[in-house]
Amino acid sequence: MSRTAKNQKDFKVAALSNWRGGENEYAVLVSPYFQYPKSESQIYKTALDDNVCLFAWEHISILLDNNISENENFSLETIWNSSSMLVRDSKISYENAKCCFLPKINSFVAKKLGMDISSFLKLLNEQKLIIVKRGSLELAYCEDKIEEIKKYTHEQAISELIKETKLEERISVINSYLSSLGDVDEQS
Repeated sequence: MSRTAKNQKDFKVAALSNWRGGENEYAVLVSPYFQYPKSESQIYKTALDDNVCLFAWEHISILLDNNISENENFSLETIWNSSSMLVRDSKISYENAKCCFLPKINSFVAKKLGMDISSFLKLLNEQKLIIVKRGSLELAYCEDKIEEIKKYTHEQAISELIKETKLEERISVINSYLSSLGDVDEQS
């Protein structure tokens, strides 16, 4: 929760497309839904250009909650190949699709679930409420930890800082490496 993507490079869409290679039709990037940009962004243009599906953890959670999985009789290819489908859709101009196209992905997922979009959006909102609850718990933990640290004695604070910076472990690793080099004659 503490890390948010600031720009399309954080999502690494082009790298994902290159990693896919020539033999695979599509690639899927899964990120937190509410961290995708809400307006026009380079990530959407890159995803459309490179046929990378922008999916979300919340989508996966909803699919799992509804026991949806691929098998011989049921394919999620329309979701995985959504960027290509959006580019081919003559009803959507390419310029409009470069804006946040998550609503279109939502409709693809809702269709696979066999539900209308408003029902799906309610499920997505429930996911948002779960995140808010988790965030509140995380904040409470951090605030409690700050209060606990404020009560440390000087010695406890120093000990905790040394442990947190892992300096003793680094010293041990360096010493171990240096000793593995054996005797070294220093030449001036």
